[in-house]
Amino acid sequence: MSYPASIQTTHDAFASINNTAIRIKQRVIAVRNASAAGPIPRQEVLNLQLDLDRASDVFTAPKPAGLVQYTKDQFNDQTLDVVAEFTTMNNAAIQLRDWIFNNFPRDAGSGAVLAATVDQDGNRVELTFSTAQLATFRTHCDTFVATIS
Repeated sequence: MSYPASIQTTHDAFASINNTAIRIKQRVIAVRNASAAGPIPRQEVLNLQLDLDRASDVFTAPKPAGLVQYTKDQFNDQTLDVVAEFTTMNNAAIQLRDWIFNNFPRDAGSGAVLAATVDQDGNRVELTFSTAQLATFRTHCDTFVATIS
C-alpha cells in the first residue's frame, strides 16, 4: 500500500475552504475600495472574476465526511449552520462573478471584452472603469463581503 497523500483529510478541507474564504474576501475588499477611490484598470475586475471562480471551485469541491461537525468544533459553535452559511457565501461569490461577466463592456460585433487598446507604438494601454461605472459592482461586493465574518 502507498501513502494516501491524495486523500483529502477533514482538516485539509477545512483549512482550504477557510483560507480561500479569507483570501477572496480580502481581494474583493481591495478591488471594491480601489473602485470607490478612483478609476481602476478593467483588467483588475476581470482578474477578480477569475479569482471568484477559482474560490467557488474550492468551495464546491468534494468534501470528506464529517466536515460540518469539524467546522463547528473549530469555531467552537455547535449552533453554527455551516451548510447554510457556506451556501450563502458561495452563492454570493457566484453572483458577483456572474455580475462581472454579464456587465463587462464587450465589442458589439465579436463579443470580445474591452479591457485594453494598443497605441501607435504597439504599447498596451489599459482601459479603466470610473468610480461611477462601478457603483452597482460595489453593492455586489458588499453583499459578498457580508457573508464572511
